[in-house]
Amino acid sequence: MFFKGTDILQATPANAVESHPFFRVYVWEHDWNAETLKAFCSEHFPEVIFNDLADTYKADKRLVEKLSVRLLLHLMMPHVPRHEYRATGQPFLPHSPYSISISHTRHVYAVSIGTQPHGIDVEQWSSKAARVDSQFLSERENEWLAAMCTEWNVANSTLPSTKEPPLPLMTNDAWYTVLWSAKEAVYKCFSELAPRLKDDITLHPKHPSPATGLLPHIFAHVKQVEGYFPITYELHPHFVLTICHSLPQAGLAE
Repeated sequence: MFFKGTDILQATPANAVESHPFFRVYVWEHDWNAETLKAFCSEHFPEVIFNDLADTYKADKRLVEKLSVRLLLHLMMPHVPRHEYRATGQPFLPHSPYSISISHTRHVYAVSIGTQPHGIDVEQWSSKAARVDSQFLSERENEWLAAMCTEWNVANSTLPSTKEPPLPLMTNDAWYTVLWSAKEAVYKCFSELAPRLKDDITLHPKHPSPATGLLPHIFAHVKQVEGYFPITYELHPHFVLTICHSLPQAGLAE
């Protein structure tokens, strides 16, 4: 579920009995500073305690991140305990059967909760990932990414000028951002088994023709884990949201 600014007031708690395996993501986009956010929470969510965060995090950016995440978790599951962090940096809910994942980028905050381990990541659109591709992509991944970028660029360039490209956001820089985010999501799902984005995680594309306007499917293989894990991703105007589930996809081979 996606919320922008005061739209968060429309958020309703996740119903954990609605499906199994249960999984829900809340994404909140806002550009408030810490004082504005604290005032908003005090007015609309007085039951949520934030004083400890204000005492711990003095930098405005970090405080906004922590406040936003705590509010999202409260809205999703009002009665679950506050989250803590393992030594790997992975968040968890003490004495709870649910797994959670947390991510934030500039003005965007995301929290997910589910019955199965998973990882989520949000990344702002930029050229950063393309500039550091050698740090997280193997030579083979770079090769198929380059081929896919070329294929989609050609498909877009041959459209009549009166038609919108099927994927207007997907510049080369955007594809690199998607793959960076995908590997981050896999890392968050398997952090203890996949500490190195480049060496421990391999991405595999399964993409349709660009003429269909459908996004390529991406699967991840983790070095010490059997199976291929589906990566889902959503394109938003300012960011991409990616999700990795710990349940492997049947019938896939390299």
